[in-house]
Amino acid sequence: MISGEIIRENLLEALEKFNIKTAAAEKVCFNEQTAAIVIDTKPNFSNYSLKPPRIIGVIDHHEGKVDQEYAFTDIRSFIGSCCTMVAGYYFETDIVIDELPATALALGIYTDTMHLLRSPHALDLEAFYRCSKFFNRDFFSRQASNNYQLGDLSAFREAFSTMTVYRGSCLFAFAGSRVSPHIL
Repeated sequence: MISGEIIRENLLEALEKFNIKTAAAEKVCFNEQTAAIVIDTKPNFSNYSLKPPRIIGVIDHHEGKVDQEYAFTDIRSFIGSCCTMVAGYYFETDIVIDELPATALALGIYTDTMHLLRSPHALDLEAFYRCSKFFNRDFFSRQASNNYQLGDLSAFREAFSTMTVYRGSCLFAFAGSRVSPHIL
């Protein structure tokens, strides 16, 4: 379930490749028997919009405490990606990881750690390496290198035309009012 709209073409391609069906969070109907494990968020946090009647688990890599006890809680804020944690579940339980989950998890690790450059933990690097033995290299390469869309060019043009250097060390630029977060 998602909040908002997925507009990036490479994300839409990934959802199709991984056969992931999405639904707008505000349109999802739960019944009393629905139980959920929330991943990459926590109840009552800013990026949490879903309200299932019964949460039984929380998996997250962001700072912060959960508001109550759950049957399963795995919060490791020192890790760069929840995908590292999920990949670890495969490895710790000796479940063979197939091509599709290996590709999805490797892409998640790669994306969350900004191409493995934003302070990845050793566990992020190990999980990425272990997934890389099984992932679809062609699809991963296309996804990893396809970060911009044709519509992003107008934001780049606007930014380049408004650049100002302040005191020789700080650059300011206006990229427009409707800039996609992925290019900032």
